[in-house]
Amino acid sequence: MTEDVIINYAEQLEEAAAGDWSNPELGSHPARIHSMTFLDRFAPTFRKVKKDAVLHVMVRFELFDEIEDEETEEVTVTPVEGRNFLTKVFSFKWADKGHFTIMLASLYPKHCTIKAKPADDVFNKMIGALPNKVVMVNIVSDGDEQEGGAPKYVKIAEVTKASIAVAKLVPESSEPDTMGITLYKDITEEQIRYLKGYEVRQLIEDGENYATSNAKTVLEAIRKEEPDFAVKKESDDKKPKAKPDAKADKPLPKPDADTDVPEDLDQDEEV
Repeated sequence: MTEDVIINYAEQLEEAAAGDWSNPELGSHPARIHSMTFLDRFAPTFRKVKKDAVLHVMVRFELFDEIEDEETEEVTVTPVEGRNFLTKVFSFKWADKGHFTIMLASLYPKHCTIKAKPADDVFNKMIGALPNKVVMVNIVSDGDEQEGGAPKYVKIAEVTKASIAVAKLVPESSEPDTMGITLYKDITEEQIRYLKGYEVRQLIEDGENYATSNAKTVLEAIRKEEPDFAVKKESDDKKPKAKPDAKADKPLPKPDADTDVPEDLDQDEEV
C-alpha cells in the first residue's frame, strides 16, 4: 500500500542482519515531523480498474521515547536509540479514510474534520506548519520477524496530536538543516532512497511528470552506479500488492512552486 511507512535503505538492512541496527519499540512514540517531500501524481490500478491520478507526499518523522520515572513519576523525552527516523508516504487528498486526512483532522480539530476540508488558505497554512510539529505516532510490526520474534520491519500505522505537555519535552531535531518542505521538482537522491522499491517504480518512474522531471535525472544517476536500484525482481510478485487509498471526494490543491511556504504555527496554536 502506498501509504505504508518507508523503512529502510539497503545498507540499513545489512546492518540489521548483522545485529548492529535496532527498530524502535512497537507502540506509541512522540515524534517530530522533520520534513515533507512532494512526489509525483500516480494513477493506481485496483482490481483491474485504473483510478484517478493522485499526488503523493513523503513525510519523515524523527522518533523519541517517553520515559516515566517510577518513583518520582517525572516524565522525560529522549531520542530513540537505533533507527530514529521513519518515513511515511501519504496520498495527498481529502478522503474519509485517507491517512493524511485523518492526521490533519487530529492535529487541527477546530478547523477541519474527515468530512470537511478546510478553506484553501487555512489548508496551506496547515501544510506549511507541519515541519517541526510534534505529534504522536503508533508503530506496528510490518510482517516478518527476526529470530527471537522481534519484528524485522516496522511501520507507522497512525499519526495523532501530541499534548502540549509532551510537545514541550521533545528535544529539538538532530538534523535541523534538512528540515522543511521539498517540491517534486527539487527532489534529491537522498529523498528517493527513502522509498521502497515499488514506491520508486510507482511514484517516481510511473508518475505523470517523470519523463521531463529532475527525478528522472537523479534516478538515472543512481542507476549508473547501482543498475539494480529499485528494479523489479521476480520475488516482488510474491509480495502483497499495493492498494490505492480511499476514494477522494475533495482533491487537495497542488502546491505552487512559486509560493513561499507559509509561516510555521506554534505547537499549541490551532491555525
